[in-house]
Amino acid sequence: MPPTDPPKGEKPQKAAGKAKHKVPPADVVGIEVGAGFSEGAPAVRLRRSPEGFLRIVAAGFVPVVSDIESILAMPADMRGPWSLPPAFRAPAAALAVTAPDALVRQSDSVEDATADFDASTLRTKASATGKKGSLPFVAFMPEELARRVARLLPEGRKPTAVSIQVSPLARVNAFAASPTLSAAGGTAVLVQIASNTTTIALFAKGAVALYRELSVGEEDSLHAVAGPMNVDNATAKELLEGGLVDPAPFLGPLVMPIFRQAELSTDWVLRRNGLVVEKFFVAGPPALAPHWAAIFRDQTGREATTCEPVSNFPQEEGASLPPDFDKVSGRFAAAIGAAAAAMQEEDAE
Repeated sequence: MPPTDPPKGEKPQKAAGKAKHKVPPADVVGIEVGAGFSEGAPAVRLRRSPEGFLRIVAAGFVPVVSDIESILAMPADMRGPWSLPPAFRAPAAALAVTAPDALVRQSDSVEDATADFDASTLRTKASATGKKGSLPFVAFMPEELARRVARLLPEGRKPTAVSIQVSPLARVNAFAASPTLSAAGGTAVLVQIASNTTTIALFAKGAVALYRELSVGEEDSLHAVAGPMNVDNATAKELLEGGLVDPAPFLGPLVMPIFRQAELSTDWVLRRNGLVVEKFFVAGPPALAPHWAAIFRDQTGREATTCEPVSNFPQEEGASLPPDFDKVSGRFAAAIGAAAAAMQEEDAE
């Protein structure tokens, strides 16, 4: 995709999950660890222009230890023994962690958010309370995992105020910083499909007002289609990608509770903030997102637009990108969201 600029006079979107940082870096590489892709760890380098707009400088897979089992097996005092390819050598780095127990909650307090866990074993970080008393975010993961992930920061890269993030919120950050939300006026609902979870994020005037994470994702959706058809998940994915099957009878019962939650969130923000939310977006695997959006339209009568925030993100001229970037851009959402959060211009407090 050719490089694009935000509309003239438009202010850059603020990313969700603000972090306190007196002098935010203007050149950051975001890397997702724990995704387990065979190609390596997804990485995106972002640079902020003097006018404040973010652009992609490079995207691709880097040779980083990227599966959780290997990370946990590393000695606790081991430094990352690797360096980044030249295109990704930004002065600062931020890591997004994908792991079953790397979580984020929207809650009144750290204590409430982690009530089901042994808080003494966790590393937690809470954002500041948003406007009009909206609930802060509490991100947390096992201290053992956080300590080892911190050792993976590339050599010579300065840590940021949010050097370690959790991937679900990082993906929301990617949407928050994208032209998609800006074009929607900053007020919209995002339904983000991940491997084993789905996130509902409601944005009000550019900031996240409501966040929900549900334990239904891509794998559950594929299984719902594969089971009745007596095929495996890989075959179900191929059928869905090719439009060779109508999955509505199989997916409807699974995803309608998610869409009901999305609709209820709009009622909540209408009562709380007086905002009418009319824009709905579905982001996720190409095999599923269009079908989820179609079911949403059929069952609720509301329009839902499929989107991939990274694919239409502004790029610097001559940006270093994979040849099939438009097709695989969804894999880089957590990485770009991590970098965008690290470049947040406003202090959280």
